Amino acid sequence: MNIPVQKELFERICILQESYTENNIVSVQQFSFEALTHLMNLISCIHVLTENNAMPPVLANKILAAIFYEPSTRTSASFISAMYKLGGSVLPFIAGMESSSVRKGETVVDTLKTIAQLSDLLVLRHPEKGIHTTLVANIFSPLINAGDGYGEHPTQALLDLYTILREKQSLENKTVTIVGDLLYGRTVHSLIRLLHHFENVHIQLVSPRDLALPREYYSGEKETESLEEVIGESDVLYVTRMQRERFKNPESYDQYKSLYLINKDTLHHAKNNLIIMHPLPRVNEIDPLVDKDTRAVYFKQVKNGLYTRMALMCLLLFDRNSHFYDFF
Repeated sequence: MNIPVQKELFERICILQESYTENNIVSVQQFSFEALTHLMNLISCIHVLTENNAMPPVLANKILAAIFYEPSTRTSASFISAMYKLGGSVLPFIAGMESSSVRKGETVVDTLKTIAQLSDLLVLRHPEKGIHTTLVANIFSPLINAGDGYGEHPTQALLDLYTILREKQSLENKTVTIVGDLLYGRTVHSLIRLLHHFENVHIQLVSPRDLALPREYYSGEKETESLEEVIGESDVLYVTRMQRERFKNPESYDQYKSLYLINKDTLHHAKNNLIIMHPLPRVNEIDPLVDKDTRAVYFKQVKNGLYTRMALMCLLLFDRNSHFYDFF
C-alpha cells in the first residue's frame, strides 16, 4: 500500500469537490479553470495509483448504471471498467436499451427515475441534443453526460485535455488543429470550450464549409478547408471522422468521407513532436500504418479515458467522511 500517495488521492478528491459543487456533469461549461486544474491533478494521481495496482476501493458498495441509447465501445467500456477499478459494481443497459421497457413506450425520464432507485450514479448517452439539461431537473441522482446527439461529450473532452497536457506539459503557445466533421462532432464542441480556458493557445479548424463548427462554440478561431495549409505549424492534430449516422443525405457523406486522410504523405511536413489524436472510432481517416508512428496517441487516449472517468466518479460519489479518509 502506497499510503502517502493514497492520502494525496483523498486530499485531491476533497479539494476538487470544494471547487466543483454540482451533482452532475452534463457540460464542460460547468467546470471553472480552478476546477479543471484540480481535476487534472486528480486524474494524474489516479493514473499513478492504478498503474501501480495501488488504487483503494474508494467507491465500494456504489453502483453505476450505464444507460446507452446510442452505440458505444470506449465510453461504455471505460465507465464500466472504471467503476470496477474503484471497487463498485455496474448495472449495464447498453445496445440501445433493446431489452428494457423503452420498447414498450416508457419515457426517458421514467426509465432514469426507475434506474436511479437501484443505483448511485447514472451515465447516459442519448441521441437528443441537450436532453441531460432537461433531465437533471427531474432526476435527483448524479448524472453524467456520455454524449447527447451532436451536442457535447464532456468526459471525452476532459480525457482529451488530460492527454494533451500529459503529452505536451502545457498549452502555452501551442497550436491545436482540429480536422474533420466539426458540425456534428460533439467531442470537438466540448474540447473547444475547454481550450477557451487557456491563454495563448491557438486553435485551427479544418473542415468543409458545410461541416464548419456551429457558431455557438466558435470564438474567433482560424478556419480553413485545407489541412495542408496548417499541419506544419500544428503541435496537436485532433482528427474526427465523418459521421455517416448524422448525415441526412448519404450522398453528402460519400462526398466528404475521404476528404481528409492522415497518412505518411500527410505527415511529411508535420513537426517531429506533433501528437495525433482521435476520439475514435476511426473509419478511414487515419491510415492504420500511422499507428506505428510515435506521434500517434489515440490509443493512449483510450487508457486516459479510464483514469478520467475514475476521477469524475470519485468527484460525484466519494464520501469525505468515509472510513477511507478517516484512516488517514
